[in-house]
Formats: sequence, structure tokens, C-alpha cells
Amino acid sequence: MTTIQPTSNASAASTANANSAQSASQTDAAQNGASGGAADASAKLSGDYNKFLTLLTAQMKHQDPTKPMDATQFVAQLAQFSQVEQAVAMNKKLDQVLTGMGMSQMATAMGFIGRTVESTGGALTVPETGSTSFRYEVKGEASTATALVKDKDGKLVARMTVPHKEGMQSFTWDGMGADGKRVAAGGYSLTVEYSKPSDKQAAQATTFTTAKVTGAEPSDAGPVLLLGGGNRVKMQDVTSFS
Repeated sequence: MTTIQPTSNASAASTANANSAQSASQTDAAQNGASGGAADASAKLSGDYNKFLTLLTAQMKHQDPTKPMDATQFVAQLAQFSQVEQAVAMNKKLDQVLTGMGMSQMATAMGFIGRTVESTGGALTVPETGSTSFRYEVKGEASTATALVKDKDGKLVARMTVPHKEGMQSFTWDGMGADGKRVAAGGYSLTVEYSKPSDKQAAQATTFTTAKVTGAEPSDAGPVLLLGGGNRVKMQDVTSFS
């Protein structure tokens, strides 16, 4: 398993070519959304500018020759229009840069498809048969530690007493629920809580779970990886892959 930083682009992007058609269709939507704001602002500015020039021309054409109008205000307004036009152009270029970054991130995300990733966030995938393992970190001395598994509706399906020694711990769950029956295969959420002798309130451990990536899609917060069982995880939460 290869360890990466949460914000690393990783070498996983090398497999993105096999999914280029899907990546293009997903990133087109992000690109159109990013550039829409600048395009609307530019169109509105152009319309207002043309109206202003039409009004200015009409006033100059029909002005009293003996009392020519004061052009100072019009010159000032022209300068303001110029400043706004420059700001809109700058925003348009910024949108283009952000769109390019989003496309690059999606290409990286597509490269994770088919790989097994470890991530934080508590997205636990239960297979059809067999057990599932996870890791968690206990910070400081603890007297007890409990793992809680909930389904997509937030219903508690399993509660387990797990090792509470300080540091990184691992645990293998056999998939048996609180009712003594095996839970259905799919995606669940995992939390690990531990109690400190000097603190009445339980602390929550950082959990690390593994799952196979089945897809990827863009979001406002960055690419999201789709995992087996219907779980989702932000690409920035991936800590390692294989």
C-alpha cells in the first residue's frame, strides 16, 4: 500500500486514460458552471455600456449650443465603466484557471478507479462474506474504547469493545450485528469513541477504513470518490492506496 498526503495528486492519474470519456463529460459541467458567471457579467456590462454611449450621443446631439453640457461627469462614468470592464476580464481569467485546476483534479480522481484506498471519515464497507478491518488512533491514555457502526439511516447496527491502548490500533469485525445476525453487505459509517480517566466526556478517534473505488464525480468541495457499498469519500481524505 502506498501512503500519500491527503492533498497529494499521486501517481494514480496514470490510469485515467481508460476513463477519459467519463472524465470529460463530468468536467464539462464544472467548466460550464465556472465560466457562466463571468460570461453573464460581461454581457450585462456590454449592454449597459452601449446604453450609456447611446444616451451620451443623444444628449450631445440635442444640447443647447449656447449652454454646452458639462462633460466632466460623463468622463468620470467612462472611467468607471473601464474599471468594471477590467475587473470582469480578470474574473473571467480566474474562472479559466480554476476550471483547469478542477479538470486536473478530476483526472487524478479517475485514476483511483479500481484501486483500493484507505481514507479517514469513517466510510466502512461490509463485503458479502468475510470480515472487514479498520484502524483508529487513540490519543493519550484511555480506559475504554468502543466502535459504533451505523447504517445509512443512522441506525446503530453494531457496538464493539475495541483495544484502547494509546497510539494506532487495528480491529477486525466479523460483520455480526447487535442482534447476533450478520449485517447486510453495503456501506456503513464507523466511529470509535474512547474514554479518558481524567475526562468524563468521551473523545472520538480518527478512523482509517479501506475500500475499492468504483467511480468519481466532481463537487463544489473537490472530487469525490465513489466506494463499494454506496459510500463516498473526498479525494483529499485519502491517505494511501494500492
